[in-house]
Amino acid sequence: MTGSMTNEKPTIAPETLKVLVEQTKLTFKPSELEQLSQTYAALERLKALVRNSRDQNRELAHTFDLTRAGS
Repeated sequence: MTGSMTNEKPTIAPETLKVLVEQTKLTFKPSELEQLSQTYAALERLKALVRNSRDQNRELAHTFDLTRAGS
C-alpha cells in the first residue's frame, strides 16, 4: 500500500500487533509492521462504515478507498 496511507494514525497498540503477528508465525520487517499498523487503521474506518447507519453523504463501504487518509 502506498499513497496517503502513511497519514493513518495507528489504532492498534504496538504490543497488541506484536502478539497478533507472533500468532501467525510469520516474520515481518519493521517497515512491514508499520505498514500493517496503518492498514489496521484503514480497516477500522471500513468497519465503522459497515457497522453504522449512514447518511447519503457518507462513503459507501463497497467503494471504500483503503489508501485514502482517514477522517
